[in-house]
Amino acid sequence: MARAGIAVLAAALAAWFLRDELAGFGRPGFPMDDPYIHFQYARNLAHGAGFSFNPGEPSPGATSPLWVLLLALGNTLGVRAEWLALGLGMASMSAAAVLTFEVGLAAGLPLLPAIFAGTCTAACGRMVWAGLSGMETCLAAALSLLLVRAQMAEWRGWRRGILLGAVAGLAVAARPEMLILAAIVGSMEVLRSRPAANRHGAGTDALAYAATLIALLIPYALFCLATTGRPLPNTFYAKSLLPALDGILGQERSRYLPRMLAWAWQDNAIMAVLLVPGLVAWMWRHARERAGVVAWWPVAFWIYSMALYPRHFSMSRYSIPLIPFQFLLAMGAAEWIVTRLRGASARAVAGASLALALLPGGLRGFVLAHDIYLADVDTILSLQVETGDWVRAHLPSGARVATNDVGAITYLGGRYCIDTEGLISSRLVELHLRSRRVQPAPGREEVILEFLAEARPDYCIFFPEWYPAISSRPWLREVHRSEHHNTTGGGDHLVVYQVVDPPWK
Repeated sequence: MARAGIAVLAAALAAWFLRDELAGFGRPGFPMDDPYIHFQYARNLAHGAGFSFNPGEPSPGATSPLWVLLLALGNTLGVRAEWLALGLGMASMSAAAVLTFEVGLAAGLPLLPAIFAGTCTAACGRMVWAGLSGMETCLAAALSLLLVRAQMAEWRGWRRGILLGAVAGLAVAARPEMLILAAIVGSMEVLRSRPAANRHGAGTDALAYAATLIALLIPYALFCLATTGRPLPNTFYAKSLLPALDGILGQERSRYLPRMLAWAWQDNAIMAVLLVPGLVAWMWRHARERAGVVAWWPVAFWIYSMALYPRHFSMSRYSIPLIPFQFLLAMGAAEWIVTRLRGASARAVAGASLALALLPGGLRGFVLAHDIYLADVDTILSLQVETGDWVRAHLPSGARVATNDVGAITYLGGRYCIDTEGLISSRLVELHLRSRRVQPAPGREEVILEFLAEARPDYCIFFPEWYPAISSRPWLREVHRSEHHNTTGGGDHLVVYQVVDPPWK
């Protein structure tokens, strides 16, 4: 009954968001441009153009190959990527909420705290936002919880290793950060197998886990290597490595954890208050047990993020898969406090007070996430989607379009894309890396101009604020402009320029 209730609550709250979206805009939309990148990859894959953004040009620009494969499968069955992404996101969010409850029980939480953790996850505004974002975030959250739950099971042997390795591999294929969790689980499996090595064979489950995980990760790594000469997707270099080389992440690192706590406060104030005590209490009780993964995983993720990607844009979406674990840690602290009260009546009052406090504690964050979601959808529909529709209607079919936001403009516009941010363009990443070896190093816009001279676009579509020097070039003639207050980042104007007599001609 608890499982069904948690799943229904999650689906109902997501349906509420979606109802307001369709009533307000008359079409499905998304709170960021990135889903359309996956849609483009999925459409090309489903129609025989390979794993490519521009048809027939293989490119590792998708951070989540598993999400692309699922969307492509639906596309081959005639399901539009937009609706499939919404359906998969809602289902994944519901599954994550139910699995939060399951992990709580398996970790030793009593029934009510486990129910509270699952219910709070289902009702968390950022989780609902992520479920309808068109992205793989909730799928990654559900797979991470499934991995942790399976890792807590008692059974042994190579079948266990294969199952855990398969779930871990799928989780990493959904979000690459899940490799951290996979490593933690692998370490736990090695430690777990040592006492039983003489009785059950020398760690066959740990070896099976490693072999299965590696077998699932190798194909995309080889694809990246074959297409770019580098083992990771373009997005890692464009979003993490290049900013790190430019030295612009120092201040972000110092602010990462305070902002992480601020996001936790927005999710649920009671959870935020109990999070650090819960982390300490969980480590004290479970650090060397299988349930210790619930605490080790957020800590490892925070360390990784501060080192490589200390940013919280788009509702801190990369940290959203941690939300279920944060609720589990908070409920662990609450349960530890309540059980130390004397008398059944005192414990009952404390439990009831916690339940009553959790509702207003998360209500503000839920309402805020609802409003942010609708505002962000409105932004994307009014800027990127509107521009993509204009491109499809007005530009020649063979036009080559350079743009800094490649998703909706390419997916809806249907024109050849030249990516000026490096998400799907390995050549631009190569030029940026090469420029770091030159002294004095050229500026970012100079490298992009060099790239444009090679790529020879017919049109450019930019937020002028992103490239003030490029946008002021006399060989760019404005032919269309979309205007809207931008709540997602970038500027309020997305401008289409025709390239007229550029220097490279």
